[in-house]
Amino acid sequence: MKHYKLLFSLLALMGITSIISAQEIENNRLSQEGRLNERDFNALQEYISTKRNVDLAEKANNLKVSGDVRSEWRHVNEKGVLPKTEGGKSVFSQAHYVSDGDYKKLRGGKATDPYTIKDKVTPRGLPLSRNDFNVEFNVFFKYEYDRAYAVAHLQYDNACGVSDNGWLDFSQDPAGYHGSGAGKDFSLKRAYWGYNIYEGGGTRFDIEVGRRKLYDVFESEVQFGSRMDGIALYYSGSTEAIGEWYWTVAGFVVDERVNHLAYATEIGLMNIKDYGLDVQYSFINWNKYGRNRFLVRNPNGFRFKTSQLTLTYHLNPDWFWGKPTQIFGAVLYNGEGRHRSGAYEGRRDELNPTQWYVHHHQNHHHRSDNRQKWGWYLGFLIGQVEKEGDWSFEAQYQCVQAYAMPDNDTNGIGRGNILEESITYQGRGNTNYKGWKFEGLYALTDNLSLDVKLELTRAAKKSIGGKHHYSNFVAEAIYSF
Repeated sequence: MKHYKLLFSLLALMGITSIISAQEIENNRLSQEGRLNERDFNALQEYISTKRNVDLAEKANNLKVSGDVRSEWRHVNEKGVLPKTEGGKSVFSQAHYVSDGDYKKLRGGKATDPYTIKDKVTPRGLPLSRNDFNVEFNVFFKYEYDRAYAVAHLQYDNACGVSDNGWLDFSQDPAGYHGSGAGKDFSLKRAYWGYNIYEGGGTRFDIEVGRRKLYDVFESEVQFGSRMDGIALYYSGSTEAIGEWYWTVAGFVVDERVNHLAYATEIGLMNIKDYGLDVQYSFINWNKYGRNRFLVRNPNGFRFKTSQLTLTYHLNPDWFWGKPTQIFGAVLYNGEGRHRSGAYEGRRDELNPTQWYVHHHQNHHHRSDNRQKWGWYLGFLIGQVEKEGDWSFEAQYQCVQAYAMPDNDTNGIGRGNILEESITYQGRGNTNYKGWKFEGLYALTDNLSLDVKLELTRAAKKSIGGKHHYSNFVAEAIYSF
């Protein structure tokens, strides 16, 4: 009994710590709202209470619990443009005209974290190592009964980022990729419920509401890295004439403060006529029609209407030692109009320091770069890991131009971006790269696997943000249960 009390106390302490850190973000705004919404409708409260009192043994047949513990080592090298600050010049002016910057190592040796950006440039001088060690814990829950289900995924050490470029506030990037999401070391990665509305005649129609990643819903190796808090509709089926097919439609919240919503859709034809060919087309509209939270109309950070066409061909496993093998590739294009030349910078009102106003910098040097709105990738995957001794290997080449997708929606190799920059402000961020990815997975036991990955990229167009080289080697041991 003492052991159970100790375990409960530790879990409670971890939960309280996470809750406190989350409340500090917008405590003043949410305190009253929380009190107003804390109590449920009486009928609802009674209904939920009946579920809480159901014995765990009775739920066990419908509840699935899984998780993993990860130990990771990353060795990262990055070399790129570092803006100068001599003579009292601002980060914005120096970064915007990249010819004034230095091209040097950004990790290891004498490399330091160069800036804390508040009202001005302040040297930090913190060293930046090429090595990163990480411990991660994930736990997954799925409860399924009759035609409804619920899914939850909790993660400690959320190393994958958040939906908002939180390292830049209004004073640096008012037109950038800003949203209402937040993530700390403890993160609610997924939490959604679903319901099967209809199933019969070879078709199925489902609805899901809640939180997950865009790449859980839509197919891409380079985009859809953002959080999706919203609703998704799935319609799928199969016919003898074509094969399996599906159509997915989703809408989600980007920034609740200004009613910024986005939507996406995807259509897929899978294993067409049993030839092993999959064809998928997706479209996502990020545009903010109106003013964002910093009063910028139609901000550059969301000027994206990206289409992607994906082809996958499944080869005969007999050709590759009985291993499932596929060749895949995709091309994507941002159909939104030209991005505005220059960038926006937030500045304090000298008469009222608590207020900001937007200052627009015109930059004629980069107008031709606004055409950089394409992306593509090509790769192959061999093998599948399910039990001890299984292995898989994947190789990809990716090319993503600067304005193919939102800077913070990148889900591909990327550029490292150790300076935590934004393409809407400094002209450098997570897009504008081309390079290779190699990854292998081997199951040492039925539960323990070793994942090794090597990534290499450089700038796709040097006139946007200057030269840049990035490499990333990852060795990760994963115990799944």
